[in-house]
Amino acid sequence: MNTLIRTGLLACALLGGSAMAAQLTCKVTAKQSFGGYSSNCFGMSMVLNNKPTTVNFRIENLAAPVKQVLWSNAPTCSATATTCAFPLYPYSPYELTATILYQNGTYEETSATAMYETGF
Repeated sequence: MNTLIRTGLLACALLGGSAMAAQLTCKVTAKQSFGGYSSNCFGMSMVLNNKPTTVNFRIENLAAPVKQVLWSNAPTCSATATTCAFPLYPYSPYELTATILYQNGTYEETSATAMYETGF
């Protein structure tokens, strides 16, 4: 019985660690934003133009203190921040990837995709 309990606790510990992986999420600032922050975000404004809106990205569920974040495809994002915002143009899906370097020497990679439509 004790062996069964130990095995169960070990399995929970091993599987539970992967469930708390860091996740890059986004939210589109628009008249209609569907849901909160998620890894696939979408916003719509029926403004009938091609002007950009703002997309906000943030990293959630960090496993340890962060040393640096390597943002791919986002030159304006700070390497010391776990959030980033910039213009998102209509009908141009944008995928952002973040490689998180932790102070303990480990790292994780995560990504999110944002989409915006204007009815134009």
